[in-house]
Amino acid sequence: MTTIEHQTKPLPELPYRGIESFRYIDQRVFCAREDETWELLSQILINRGALLYGDSGCGKSSLINAGLIPAALEENLWAHRLRIQPRRGQEIKVERIPTERDGRPPYLPSDLVDPASPNDTAVSFEISVEEFYKQLTSKKGRAPNEPHPLLIVDQFEEFITLFEEASRGADASAAKEALRTQHDILSVFTSILQDDSLPVKLLFVFREEYLAKLNILFKAAPELLDQYVRLLPPRVEEAEHIILAPFVDAELKARFSGAYGRHVTELEDVLG
Repeated sequence: MTTIEHQTKPLPELPYRGIESFRYIDQRVFCAREDETWELLSQILINRGALLYGDSGCGKSSLINAGLIPAALEENLWAHRLRIQPRRGQEIKVERIPTERDGRPPYLPSDLVDPASPNDTAVSFEISVEEFYKQLTSKKGRAPNEPHPLLIVDQFEEFITLFEEASRGADASAAKEALRTQHDILSVFTSILQDDSLPVKLLFVFREEYLAKLNILFKAAPELLDQYVRLLPPRVEEAEHIILAPFVDAELKARFSGAYGRHVTELEDVLG
């Protein structure tokens, strides 16, 4: 399998991401989210399933990529970033997590890919919900000291939006097929949440405006409503820390000081 030792912390190419989300490789310049990272990891360690939600643009993806995933690896959890889609036989999209700046292999370890398959070098691949569940159930009996899968279902509002799209304007048989696919996905997630013999953790990530619409999930797993983190944007008073953080670490400072050092020195003077 094309993987990397999770103890290795990558070195990003830039100190700031601008409007782009932080990636796994940006963890060393990611800051001001320590409390939220610990709160989310705690929910995951204590419970089988958890929720992360907040407004669009509040930093959910950054928290997952640069905060939660590195912290989960320290707890022997192998993170898997997933998306769902209304395509029969391709309901689960697995997005690999690169550990290099070019976005290509090596990737973080995965329980959902055969090392001998081309999927091991693909940045993403699609599998059926049946194959997805089969691979997870094969992990039963895994020893407590072995890595356990953490399934991060990103942009889970697509469980509503994509299936509404698939049903809208379709003929009766296509609409029925979309509903059946949605039901099968829900059934698998519910089975994972309810099966204590599965060494699996589940995290659903979505925009807060879809909280009520996801009632279809909460009817099947009502405990999730008490197992959540609601993410807010960083506080204004964190701005100074966020700006200067990439220059506190000696290795990062040496890397970035040539291009940004003068500007940071000026900022430090202004900020006192």
